[in-house]
Amino acid sequence: MVDPPLKPVKLKGGPNIQKIYSLQMHVDKILDLLRNDKVKGIGIHGMVGSGKIAIMQSLNTLDEVGKLFDIIVWVKVSTEDSKESLSTEQLQRAVVQTLKLDMESTGDAQEVVKRIREDLVGKRYLLLLDDVKQDLNLHHLWDL
Repeated sequence: MVDPPLKPVKLKGGPNIQKIYSLQMHVDKILDLLRNDKVKGIGIHGMVGSGKIAIMQSLNTLDEVGKLFDIIVWVKVSTEDSKESLSTEQLQRAVVQTLKLDMESTGDAQEVVKRIREDLVGKRYLLLLDDVKQDLNLHHLWDL
């Protein structure tokens, strides 16, 4: 039996930032970039409390974003107490869980990467990485 295709993950109760111009203008700008097929990555960075998560949550709850992407993956990259981000393997496992891939029988990192890539091929996906504490090379995540 084949599982039905995944629907975009939607966070419930995202903040309503439409009346907060300083945040909404960033949402609008990022939304314009997301509409462009040539854009491959967007970084949102700033000081603690500057609204980065509110912007991502707002994007994640917009119907238009759900229509732009086949899959939306949200991964919390670190814990509040940690000064480091998750390892590449931990990030890959988090993506596997979100995609609901059956990987319990494999511990091989290359097999994990292969399954993720197979599942995402031909799909437009949005990978939202929350609380990144250090530089992250996404090429290592997908082993490109």
